[in-house]
Amino acid sequence: MSTTPLRIVLGKTVLVRMESLAGTGHKINRLRPKQFTGGKFEVLSHDPFVQQTVLYREIKKLKTIRKLPGMHTKK
Repeated sequence: MSTTPLRIVLGKTVLVRMESLAGTGHKINRLRPKQFTGGKFEVLSHDPFVQQTVLYREIKKLKTIRKLPGMHTKK
């Protein structure tokens, strides 16, 4: 065993609500790194209303996700 104390890592990711820029009003929730500093978070994803891959932009921060040692998030 190591002699370093266990450190709990809190608040490294943020759950955000994202809205399609295709104008359909479709919204998704995604995780993003808390250290992201480039304005609004954007990602390409499938919009079921137009049946195409479109750009989604962050519209609202929902909550900070706590990660304890040994916990994994689904991809």
